[in-house]
Amino acid sequence: MRFSKDENTYILAEFTTGDVVAIDIYRLSDDVKVVDGVIVSEISSTGTFKYLFNITVTEKTEFLLIMNNGTTDKRGKLVLGGYPDTILNDGDQVKSTVSGIQVDLDNPDQYKADISALSLESTTSAIKVNTDTINWADVEFIKEIEGGRWQIDKDNNQMVFYKSDNSTELARFNLLNEYGVADFENIFDRRRV
Repeated sequence: MRFSKDENTYILAEFTTGDVVAIDIYRLSDDVKVVDGVIVSEISSTGTFKYLFNITVTEKTEFLLIMNNGTTDKRGKLVLGGYPDTILNDGDQVKSTVSGIQVDLDNPDQYKADISALSLESTTSAIKVNTDTINWADVEFIKEIEGGRWQIDKDNNQMVFYKSDNSTELARFNLLNEYGVADFENIFDRRRV
């Protein structure tokens, strides 16, 4: 899961409604306990308990999560991969927008779906950033030149490209043979007029 360094995420686990539940969190790279026995809150009377994990992460970091109601442990793994708050695009700063993610300790495989959703959102944002720089006039030109009629003008040794209406001229190219001489039969080169 990827978060900017200032984002937080909720950790969830199911216990019996009314339980007193505490959480411990260990950083796996050095086995340091980063959260020690903090009491977590229940969401209404749902039996779902939550903890807001507000740690600053600037690189991939893995954690062991343990929630306990005094008799039962719920364990899970959380992987956070941090990145800068801003993405640079040709000198302009574009704000990253990545949502938080919930980790369900009762279903450790659920994080795979969460990662897929986050990855899709991140990819969509990256595509948007890159497509904002496209020159749409160039795209329209390519679309028209590919969708319209092409014709060789034998009198002028030229290839003429028409818009998709097949009558409006879009571009004209001189046709040359391998020696650089105008020719419409042994075409080796074309140069836009």
